[in-house]
Amino acid sequence: ALDVDNPGFLLHLCKESQMKVGIRSLNAFRRAAENEIFTEEYRQKVRRCLLDYYMAHAGEDMLDGYLAKLDYEAFARVDKVALVEILIDRRMYAQAFDIICDYGYENVRVGYLLRLCSRQILNAEYEENEELIYLAHYVFSQGKYDEVILTYLRDHYAGPVDEMCAVWERVKGFGLESYYLDERILVYSMFVRRYPKQGARVLESYVSQQGRELVIMAFLTYEACGYFMGAHTPDPVIFEFLEAVYDREWEMDRICRLALLKHDASLPELTEKQEQQAARLLEEFIQQNLRFAFYQKLPAQLIKSYQLEDKIFVEEKLPAAARVTIHYRMERQGEPVQEYKSEPMMNMYQGIFGKEFL
Repeated sequence: ALDVDNPGFLLHLCKESQMKVGIRSLNAFRRAAENEIFTEEYRQKVRRCLLDYYMAHAGEDMLDGYLAKLDYEAFARVDKVALVEILIDRRMYAQAFDIICDYGYENVRVGYLLRLCSRQILNAEYEENEELIYLAHYVFSQGKYDEVILTYLRDHYAGPVDEMCAVWERVKGFGLESYYLDERILVYSMFVRRYPKQGARVLESYVSQQGRELVIMAFLTYEACGYFMGAHTPDPVIFEFLEAVYDREWEMDRICRLALLKHDASLPELTEKQEQQAARLLEEFIQQNLRFAFYQKLPAQLIKSYQLEDKIFVEEKLPAAARVTIHYRMERQGEPVQEYKSEPMMNMYQGIFGKEFL
């Protein structure tokens, strides 16, 4: 093999008119790429030829020695994608990962990134690494993943709720434990005011893994508030949890009990247990002077003693700090039309203002 450092001889072997790397001229091209006597433009062309050769012979073990001595920064400027894929082919994962950390992984084929990401996670023994988390999620978002990547995302990924839920779906599909991912989804949902469609299933999973009572009750309260204020329709499982909590007489926020009673009022028929529950809740809120239009949807035997069946309720939702006045007049057949009257509307709960009439 040719092995010389003379610039003139190198130019002769690596002339621009027919640059073609072979086994005999490989060392000459390598030396030309490193020789600073040549212009950077010429050396970049030489590096391009070397990359083409390395790609064509990626399966040959003799390349490892050459690749280990490369000026990776210089070759990445020529063709980052080719360089990264060559290194991955030769199982030089640490070097490939360093390059994509510096230059990004755009246009690198996803199959290569999957191999790189999975191997790097194993090499790092699943320790948290910001760049590796980004790479793992990118690969996952392209529909490529394995158990290693899912485990890593489960343990470390924290992003938009919908994307965490997508990871959660695959994690459960692989039969993996999901305790900490469950908790992150529940907490983030409350923090950013999102109601993920998987919310009830995530809560079920979290409860089944002995999740923290503080988080469970906070999420139930969040769901109950969204339902009672009309911003969200929860999965029926949420009300099963609320009923269980109420039966066990755990401490629960008033909004949870209000939501439970409103849900009971929406059902076409109540079980004996639900009717007893509704009766207790209705009595509690009537004593607190909390009166809402939905009470009238409860069974007649529950509301009769509170004289609710012959009332008309007017309700408005406004900022809780507002001062709300209703202007009205009564019209009765055969009687003169009355003048308008003005009366304040009472803030029943968190901006739900009410006024009732016979």
